[in-house]
Amino acid sequence: MHVSIIGTGNMGSAVASGLIDAGHRVTVYNRTRDKTRRLAARGAAVAESAAAAIAASEFTIAVLLDEASTRAVLLAGDTRSALAGRSVISAAAMSPEEIIALAREIGAAGGSLSEVAITTYPAQVEARQSEFVLACAPSHAQNWRMIFADLGPKVYDVGAVGNASKVQMSMWLSYMFMTIAMAYPVAALERLGLSADVGRALLAGNPT
Repeated sequence: MHVSIIGTGNMGSAVASGLIDAGHRVTVYNRTRDKTRRLAARGAAVAESAAAAIAASEFTIAVLLDEASTRAVLLAGDTRSALAGRSVISAAAMSPEEIIALAREIGAAGGSLSEVAITTYPAQVEARQSEFVLACAPSHAQNWRMIFADLGPKVYDVGAVGNASKVQMSMWLSYMFMTIAMAYPVAALERLGLSADVGRALLAGNPT
């Protein structure tokens, strides 16, 4: 399958590398061309623009920072015209409302926008051991599942666009509460006049 990647920072490069290793033909675009050199050396084609990257493939993964940067790239004049008949999925951090609104605008331009939440660090993605949460229209779900299954053993389909953002927001609670739970014993040691370093060492080295 031919897949384009827009945005080749740490995560975008990991996605592109993993797909190359899985046997896909990959086209990449990044505003800073130097960030595509390693991928070009591995066999990726380098597009001159986001519009060219979208035109090169039926499927495009946009790995940009947030709603503002994704909107700026995908809805720029020349890029908007390239969206017709193309399927794009965004890995940017957005609220459900933001991704739903952006999907409507891309739909009005003739394209289709889905969303993916990547639940691991880039190293796991590149090693093809990541997990993904997909939210997309049923007509696009099978193709996106196939693509992301080549980057990791677990791909969760949670239905309509906006739902992956909801899952991600919910999972952030576990990270927040884990941090709080770890902070309490360290604070207790300090309150008891003992070294907090001992607590941090015990917690960091305890697999439980």
